[in-house]
Amino acid sequence: MQYDFAAATRHFAAKQGFTTGPHEVTGMIDRNDPIVIVDVRFPTDYRKAHIPGAVNLPKGKWHEAGALSKEKLNVLYCYNQPCHSGCLLGREPQCECAHAPPHE
Repeated sequence: MQYDFAAATRHFAAKQGFTTGPHEVTGMIDRNDPIVIVDVRFPTDYRKAHIPGAVNLPKGKWHEAGALSKEKLNVLYCYNQPCHSGCLLGREPQCECAHAPPHE
């Protein structure tokens, strides 16, 4: 098997441009940065626990993307890093988003 280091470098550089971590999001919240935190998990999980101030926009409701902002950074989070729901919503034309790992 031949590993394409240049392709891997491009892939992870592109991914890093649109992802963030819990420390960065905490800083954004603490600084009152203009962000919208969007929880894309199931409503039952959102009701159990979520980042304070987050809005719930689970798959199946993405057509109701009124919770997303054109003026602010939309920070999406899901169940875990490999969860693809946040990535799928981020690919929707109405979404200009950054992705964050789940809040525990």
